[in-house]
Amino acid sequence: TQATSVLDSLCATLDPVAIAAPLAQTVDFGNQRSKAALVERMRSVVGPLHDRKPQVVMKTVVPLAVRLLDEHKADIKAATTDLVKELYAHLDRDLFSGAHRLSDKAVARFREITGAPPMSPRRAASPRGR
Repeated sequence: TQATSVLDSLCATLDPVAIAAPLAQTVDFGNQRSKAALVERMRSVVGPLHDRKPQVVMKTVVPLAVRLLDEHKADIKAATTDLVKELYAHLDRDLFSGAHRLSDKAVARFREITGAPPMSPRRAASPRGR
């Protein structure tokens, strides 16, 4: 459609840093029927955005992905899965242990989607002075 062409053109032309937050807001508050397409556009911005400003990915895109985990529509779930996989491709383990706080539920869902192994448990601290 013409709207899709315009959106693709905007995402390809504009600075990924400038478009990330407005795109995330549009995914959150825009038309439900266009949500999957908007999530796909966000996925296409992750690579260039991570190359320029990885902290914006952590601040804007990761929280969006967490919010999208609760979506029930099949097309949005599929787009969210692709977005999480793209995030993992660029952030690797930082997706799970970055500066942001993820709930245990979100970490478990991200691991399930990406197939990432669980992090090794921390060793218990040995008692001192014994």
